[in-house]
Amino acid sequence: MPPTDEPLKRYFHDFIEDIAPWILKQPILSVEDSNIELSTTNIKADNVFKVILINGEALILHIEFEAATKAEEMKWRMLDYMSRILRKERMRLTSVVFYLNQAGKGDTGQHQAQSLEGLCLSWSYQVIRLEELAAKDLLALEKPTLLSLIGLCKFEEPEKELRQAVARIREESDNEDKRLLLNTLISLIRDKELIRMVQEWSSTSEYLDSLPFRQMMREEVLAKEREEGHAEGHAEGHAEGHAEGHAEGHADGTIDTLRENIMSVLMVRFEVVDEIRKECDELLASIEEVALLQGLFQLSLTVQSLGNFLLRAKEGISPC
Repeated sequence: MPPTDEPLKRYFHDFIEDIAPWILKQPILSVEDSNIELSTTNIKADNVFKVILINGEALILHIEFEAATKAEEMKWRMLDYMSRILRKERMRLTSVVFYLNQAGKGDTGQHQAQSLEGLCLSWSYQVIRLEELAAKDLLALEKPTLLSLIGLCKFEEPEKELRQAVARIREESDNEDKRLLLNTLISLIRDKELIRMVQEWSSTSEYLDSLPFRQMMREEVLAKEREEGHAEGHAEGHAEGHAEGHAEGHADGTIDTLRENIMSVLMVRFEVVDEIRKECDELLASIEEVALLQGLFQLSLTVQSLGNFLLRAKEGISPC
């Protein structure tokens, strides 16, 4: 599954009230998850919603995200999805495919099948290619909840347009929505330099849960481990033998780096008073196993409370 799929599905689910009017190009009264079961097989649509339009009419909004499938295959998948949905719900249906990463080239969303007598079947769905959508057009909609998609759009002035998007998202009054929108934005950006820009313009606690941030933190930790281990090992190697000194220095550098990074993450994520800081420092200082410290670093990125971190650290977690 492409790395953008899950963030997109979650984002569309959480913010469908703002996304549905944009897709349908008209206001709505309400929207809710549909509990349609397509079949007893493993076929599962990405997102299916029941929407009530402003005129009271009900319809099904079916959304798919695709980053790899060829257009020829996708049109048959969509026919399968659409026919299964319509067998379950006899109402108007709007189906949409969001193509990502240049997938689905040539798919117009308009398809037909012929018999000897002529046309025997026709079906259609809306096609949206976010990489063809100008970032400035998304900004012009004045809908902050849609701006998480801007990382997949076409930029004219990347830094300026991305900065505007982040600023508007950060104006959201609901802190949880703001966190989710920023995390989604970062998760959908593939350019590391653009990710770093978003981080610079945001509070760390607003994007700490995003997968790209956690990956970049891991990469930086590994790079720092290699650098410090090599430096210390090189110095000790001159005194006690290069091979032995390099190994010992690498281990020492890794342990110190992991301890520092664990505390850095905890300090950013939680309010750490001096007494707790001392307890954490003492606890980490007592741990010499690299694998255990690596596991605690992973835990520090995702644990829900500082108390839970300390409890699990004392118990000893399994190495990642």
